[in-house]
Amino acid sequence: HGHVNCLEVIPIGNGFDSEDAPSLIELCNFMRAYFGVKVRLSECGVPVDEVAKSGLLQGSQLLCSDAFEYMRSRKMERDVFARIAVTMTDLTPGEGWNFVYGQALPMDGIGIFSFARHSPNFERVPRRLSAEEKSELLMMSCRTMAHEVGHLVGLQHCIYFQCIMNGNNGNERTPLVCCPICLHKLRVGTKFDPQERFAELERFYAKHGWENYQEAMAQRLAVF
Repeated sequence: HGHVNCLEVIPIGNGFDSEDAPSLIELCNFMRAYFGVKVRLSECGVPVDEVAKSGLLQGSQLLCSDAFEYMRSRKMERDVFARIAVTMTDLTPGEGWNFVYGQALPMDGIGIFSFARHSPNFERVPRRLSAEEKSELLMMSCRTMAHEVGHLVGLQHCIYFQCIMNGNNGNERTPLVCCPICLHKLRVGTKFDPQERFAELERFYAKHGWENYQEAMAQRLAVF
């Protein structure tokens, strides 16, 4: 539906106030450029205790099922096609699992992503991150979001080329780009303008010094 074109981002916990967390504003800017949709950041974070109805597994891990249950209980605005929760609390589907970076339920239009393990400070004494470490943290977080939100807009795991939609659990070698097949599917789904998308992504990558991705977008823009 034409008016249902907004992705809602809901922070869980106060971890995004810390030094070793990616910027929520920049994550939303990336999602807006990458998928060509409106992105709305929830004005206030949700306390972890309000979401973790089963308690934190081993005292530190949020259950995906608790997050999904909380997401289902929230009222959805009429223009929202999907909602994602983001957190700096470690995430797990439950017993038998170590951890996951994220999970999505496409039929419900909800997802939950954790950036805790992307931080160099995970399970270490907290320290101030360098500019390079912050940039890398943001890139890995964007990669996690791009993959899981891809599922929410209808993309399955890609088996054709090196692609952001390749099956993985936080593989740092996964490229931050869609292959030609997945890019076409994404355009059919979200109706983005290719020239506008590549231009916005080039600006985003340039801002954060991601030169390889910036050059890739410039090459695509050159064909217009």
